[in-house]
Amino acid sequence: MEIGDTVEFSSQWCRNTGQLTGDIPFMQGPIVDLQPMSGEKKVATIDFNWLNAHGPDAHIKPPQRMKALTSNLHLVKKGSGPPPAPPAPPSKVSKLKTLATSEGYEGTLEFLEEFAMDCIVPGICMNEGCDYTGSNEPDCGQGWCEMCHTNTVRSGLLLAGII
Repeated sequence: MEIGDTVEFSSQWCRNTGQLTGDIPFMQGPIVDLQPMSGEKKVATIDFNWLNAHGPDAHIKPPQRMKALTSNLHLVKKGSGPPPAPPAPPSKVSKLKTLATSEGYEGTLEFLEEFAMDCIVPGICMNEGCDYTGSNEPDCGQGWCEMCHTNTVRSGLLLAGII
């Protein structure tokens, strides 16, 4: 078993522990971590979901993280390994520098000195690859981006942590 594999408790483990009814025998989930123990044994951390569980509350229960020996688990579906890490969002600092430069300032300090007390300040889209700028209120954290058509424009003062 590897990280990313979907598992459930083995039927032998369920019988040995008296888990013949209820939600436990029907829970499935991906392995999110594997830690070695003595010998060949490993402890798996699983994010069990309740999709296959029964009962009136089964559909509204949040996923439950559990640890179990891999010998007590049954492989349901082979995974593709750990999920790829999402791309890192552009940092506030880099977006603030881009905003200051696009407004004609040499650095962020001059930009902040100019707009620190204004009621309308420049803002920039926080989406990667988009540098749309526009005029916003100083506390704007979800302004409209005309290029991306998303609410991802933040004011320069908010990016700098002044507000």
